[in-house]
Amino acid sequence: MPDDGKVLVGVRITPERRDEWKQFVSESSEFSTMASLMRVGVERTMSQEEGELATQVERMSNRLSTVAADLRDVDRNVDSLKEELNDVDEIAQEAAWQVDNLPEDDLRLSDLVAMVEGDGDA
Repeated sequence: MPDDGKVLVGVRITPERRDEWKQFVSESSEFSTMASLMRVGVERTMSQEEGELATQVERMSNRLSTVAADLRDVDRNVDSLKEELNDVDEIAQEAAWQVDNLPEDDLRLSDLVAMVEGDGDA
């Protein structure tokens, strides 16, 4: 056996499968031997699986980009809600201060409602 840096790989198949492969090779313009049929078949299978893996990686990358964009949107919404909450807190503090500073004898529920609704002075 010549030493050309190659190794022999054997494949056990049924006699019927061997006959199918031989028939295919004899009718094929692409393959001249069963060995070439097997080499090309293995290479195509490996290439196809690598392509499928690349496609899956690309899909996952696209999905992660979408999730990252969604997360940035959520982060912006949270920041906006924090600002609104600060505004509400400031308004509540102002209202509490105004209630605390109302003259005791003038404090009525209708006055408080008018202040909250912004109807002006009570």
